[in-house]
Amino acid sequence: MSDPWSHLADRTEEAYGPKTASPCWPRATALAARVDGPILDLGCGPGYALALFRRGVGIDSSPAMLAAARRRAPQAHLVLGDMRSLPFRPGAFAAAYSCLALIHLTKAELASLLVELHDLLQPGGPVTAVFFTGTGEKDTGFSPLDSRAVAHYAYYQPPELVGLFERAGFGSVAVEEDILHEPTHPSIPCLCVTARS
Repeated sequence: MSDPWSHLADRTEEAYGPKTASPCWPRATALAARVDGPILDLGCGPGYALALFRRGVGIDSSPAMLAAARRRAPQAHLVLGDMRSLPFRPGAFAAAYSCLALIHLTKAELASLLVELHDLLQPGGPVTAVFFTGTGEKDTGFSPLDSRAVAHYAYYQPPELVGLFERAGFGSVAVEEDILHEPTHPSIPCLCVTARS
């Protein structure tokens, strides 16, 4: 099976890495500082956040992304798999994190994943996830870094995300607006969700 994300596995530093003005990295750093237990990184990509987590577990559908993550975060446990069917036991994780990966699920798939994720977290476990701001869903080319493949993108408004997380059983749901500064699109509005299981 082809890996459409392989074209980006070694090129994400320039647009999404920790040196960019991304809303993800300050939040990943804060999560790593306050959580000692295992942290699940959903759609871990090349492992930037996993490199911060002492007990990180990353799942991604791209072998190339996982190979990059293995180089960047050798201490992490990596799983080749689909976020829509998580192969973990209930209560396995102290926290969960996702940086602009859940946007590639349909909105119906996200609703199902959040229910499953709630069961995988220990009581009170924090969740941090970053989404794109907007409305609707579409299939379109990847980041301007590479247009050779098409991915699904879903866009959200704050009340929609609050409702999805709350219906899945999460509490203390908060949504903060932020900006992703990508080289070719310097101001992409994002929504950063924090919640507790």
